[in-house]
Amino acid sequence: MAGAHEAGNVSGKQKRRGPKTLIQAVFSLMDDVAELRKSAQFIADNIAKLSESAAGIDRHAELIASQITTLTEAAAGIDTSAEKIAHGANSIAATLPSLQRLAEVVEPLDNTVARLGWFVDRIPGGKRS
Repeated sequence: MAGAHEAGNVSGKQKRRGPKTLIQAVFSLMDDVAELRKSAQFIADNIAKLSESAAGIDRHAELIASQITTLTEAAAGIDTSAEKIAHGANSIAATLPSLQRLAEVVEPLDNTVARLGWFVDRIPGGKRS
């Protein structure tokens, strides 16, 4: 039984460290904790910057959406104006044959009007002003 008891003590024993080793381990852990603190601070600072950037992106997205709405409304106005211009152009195109016919009728009368004016100028008391 003594052998079994000794085997339990050997396996249950932990390696003992000297005070110097423990102090070095504590200082090493303190250095690790300090590095973790710095890392946590760095992460917190960057999260704040990322939050500010996200807010800026939101503001710009709202501005872009507003400008898209304005441009869409302007495009609708351009479409309406283009339709009116097309209608006016079609109306002008429809009157062109009539204007051409009128020009054909008036052109021969041009000489007649000139002669009539010459004749009126020759009538006594019928001078044009």
